[in-house]
Amino acid sequence: MLSIPLALALVFPIAQDEDKPVPPSKEVVKAAIERIEEAFAKETPDEIAASIQQLELLPHEDVIDALVDAGLTHKERDVVGASIQVLGMVKHDDALDALHGYYKKHKKNFKRDYEQGALLLRSIALHENPDSIELLDDDVFEVKSTDLARARIYGLGRIRTNASLETLMGLLKKTDRRKVKNRMNDLRLALIILTHQDHGADQDAWVAWWNDNKKTFAVPGEMPRLTEELANRWGRYWGEPRQYERQKRRGERGDDPEKDGDGGKGGRDKDA
Repeated sequence: MLSIPLALALVFPIAQDEDKPVPPSKEVVKAAIERIEEAFAKETPDEIAASIQQLELLPHEDVIDALVDAGLTHKERDVVGASIQVLGMVKHDDALDALHGYYKKHKKNFKRDYEQGALLLRSIALHENPDSIELLDDDVFEVKSTDLARARIYGLGRIRTNASLETLMGLLKKTDRRKVKNRMNDLRLALIILTHQDHGADQDAWVAWWNDNKKTFAVPGEMPRLTEELANRWGRYWGEPRQYERQKRRGERGDDPEKDGDGGKGGRDKDA
């Protein structure tokens, strides 16, 4: 699978006298569609995928439709993957709808093609839309692939709503302990991201905290401060530069579960 840089979003220009998006002209839309057509006119799949990664995809329904029609139906896997990743970066409802539709149509394939499935789920989560929660919650503990399970868990952590947090907490309570233990490192990080709390890799401690706080807790709108290890892990997954302040005070510094092994007990900082 080709590595596609994550820097492809293009926003509408903003009017100077109004805080409203200015729709692109027909000429701009036509030119954007022509660039997509040029990309798919390349001779080899590698060349097509490389051209797709250079697109500045205009968030307009006609432009998105052009990429969906050509990219998600392409016979070459890498071209499909490049298109999926670009659609994850363009912030438009039609792009997310296309990704949702592709998942529902090809869901069975991802039980074999873990890499493409994880890429698709990651692109869906980049939209940070609560409408994706049910899809991300599907079969978290049933898949054999760590990458697929992580894509679902981290995807839920990316959506900063109480509904997403409730879904993650539900995973801790409704699944047998062995399966939870195998995914606890990823669950811990996603929960830290949403709650600004850290109860380590202790399933019971997280459940107890949630039972005490669920009636009044609201997911903070901002990211928490993270330890360097956790910040790097989260940033690496999303392909983003590290943007979280490293914890410096000893009392705020937690252990990183990657050093303890899956299911090991990490730190329990109250502010991760």
